[in-house]
Amino acid sequence: MKNVLKINHKTSQIVMDRMFAIKSSLYGSQEYNNLQQARQDYPTYSVARKEIRKNPQKESFNGLTYKYMEMYMEKNNVSPEIKQKYKEMRFMSNCHSIRYPIIKKWFLETFPEIKNWGKIKKELAAADVPVSA
Repeated sequence: MKNVLKINHKTSQIVMDRMFAIKSSLYGSQEYNNLQQARQDYPTYSVARKEIRKNPQKESFNGLTYKYMEMYMEKNNVSPEIKQKYKEMRFMSNCHSIRYPIIKKWFLETFPEIKNWGKIKKELAAADVPVSA
């Protein structure tokens, strides 16, 4: 992905992304020269860094690791068929493009009660399992 420097005439701003901002801090770099040229061309415009908008309604399941999924299935005595499906998905994730998001989606669909995440964090704390992604 290229480093981005945009001129926003509507807000009178010169807007750059994070990488452009980092590289433009190096005197003499191409990004530095581009920024100085833009500032010279638009002297009344302010310089701003583009911020990524975050969705406050997004559900985050921080701590829902493979280890936790396995611990949850053992603790709740799930059927052997579900455990086998999980094992197959984990095996496929090692050798194919199936990754964590697909397994997480399946797990949350199979165990909808997991969406009560406060309970999970308490269980993790009680079991001394570190809460990390």
